[in-house]
Amino acid sequence: MEKVFKLKIVTPEEDFFEGDVVSLNCATTDGRRGVLANHCAMLAAVIPSITAFEDASGRKYKAKTSQGVLKVKKNNVVILCDSASWEEK
Repeated sequence: MEKVFKLKIVTPEEDFFEGDVVSLNCATTDGRRGVLANHCAMLAAVIPSITAFEDASGRKYKAKTSQGVLKVKKNNVVILCDSASWEEK
């Protein structure tokens, strides 16, 4: 089984997504960041962009996220942002 970590995307209105994922890619003020299981602790400012992630079953997700904060600590990743919506296909 692939290594997974917990991802939670939270806006002031709702818990937009919560689940086990194997990878995350989002844009920060320092450039795009990739996160996998067992990533080192990190805190970064998120900028408006497409945030992409993949769950343990291989399903890929893309969400439009606004500015906010990315926190990575002990296989728990939280993105706190002003707004989030699923990208239209």
